[in-house]
Formats: sequence, structure tokens, C-alpha cells
Amino acid sequence: MIKQTSEREDIFAPIEIGNHVWIAAKSSILKGSYIDDDSVIAYGGLVSKKFNENNILIGGNNQVLKKGIEWTK
Repeated sequence: MIKQTSEREDIFAPIEIGNHVWIAAKSSILKGSYIDDDSVIAYGGLVSKKFNENNILIGGNNQVLKKGIEWTK
């Protein structure tokens, strides 16, 4: 749908990223996204919604690739 400039909607929404989140190169995080603690965004991943689960691996198009991942030293 094409809108005239007088019909412009609010184009801003916060991005919330939890603690200990790893974001790989060429990832995109769009407005309104929420990523919970201890999560990983894969190389080239796309996040455009809220993920309220921690310990997940997210790939392209909001796809959850794996749950229950662990961080080790």
C-alpha cells in the first residue's frame, strides 16, 4: 500500500537486546525486536519480532535453529 506523507505512521519502535547475546556479522535486527538473554544470532540472521526464550540460536527470517544452547569458556 502506498501512503501519502500526511498519512505517515509512527516508524519507530525500540529494539531490546538482553545480556550476553552474541550477534554475528551481517545480521539484521529490525524495529520492535526483542532478544532474550544468552541468545545467539547466526551469521546473516534476521530478527524482526520478539523472542522471549533464552538460550536460542536464530537464523534467517526469524527461524529458531536450536534451543537450549550453552555458553562455555
